[in-house]
Amino acid sequence: MSKRLIAKGIAKLDFVKEALKNGIIGIANSTTGAFIVEELTGEKVDKGRYACGIITSDGRTCVTDFDQQLPTVIIIKGNVHRIPPNQNMYPYVMKMGPDDVIIKSGNVLDPYGRAAVMLGDPDGGEIGQIIGLILGKGIKLLVPMTLNKTIPIPIEKAIAESGICKVSKSMGMPIGLLPLPGKVFTEIDAIKVLTGAEAIPISMGSAEGDGILTMIIKGDERSVEEAWKIINEIKNEPKVKAIPMSCEKCAKIMKKDAEKYNVPICPYAKRYLS
Repeated sequence: MSKRLIAKGIAKLDFVKEALKNGIIGIANSTTGAFIVEELTGEKVDKGRYACGIITSDGRTCVTDFDQQLPTVIIIKGNVHRIPPNQNMYPYVMKMGPDDVIIKSGNVLDPYGRAAVMLGDPDGGEIGQIIGLILGKGIKLLVPMTLNKTIPIPIEKAIAESGICKVSKSMGMPIGLLPLPGKVFTEIDAIKVLTGAEAIPISMGSAEGDGILTMIIKGDERSVEEAWKIINEIKNEPKVKAIPMSCEKCAKIMKKDAEKYNVPICPYAKRYLS
């Protein structure tokens, strides 16, 4: 529900609407990204297949099955282009400028509104390979973040303690963290953009362990009623079903990375190596 709300808010941002009409928008693979693709294109997207790195419901850091992963969506002047999973956005980023937008969600958000993304790929993955271009060219980096990804410490401490080669044991892939120095956009921002009302988070979580966000909505009668209407409209949003790669298949891929970069292997995948 939060991801749908954020996607609706992002679709209403003036600079996003301008880039959608006259520029380039790249939407990096993630479940949040899938909701944004739907809002910007009107197309239905299998959210689990648009993901890349994932955290499973049993707490493993993992990846989406490469054979089922959907292509990355690039929108150029309203026309949808798709990049196969074995390629990345680099050629498109080369053509981008300060009026264009890259949308990349993260995994952690600190109390000061700073975000970072998990890295299971030692070379930084797609975002690690293009972040220099994004910053160097002044391309807009939009970072959609649900508030239930908030951690209670500064992001630099989390980054300093992370790292694939620092981990001695891991529940899934050992990971590092890469800061995302862009404009963070949360449920609070979405409510403001969509209705003009102020959203104040007062609780997170539910008795069943879901990442439920409870908010107070403040504003004039019109804006509060509009927020109430939007929130009720997204109440029946289906849960995303992740499609993790099998440990046996992952073992073959991770073995090559381990040899190339001298990094540890996910313990679940390691079981399938002779």
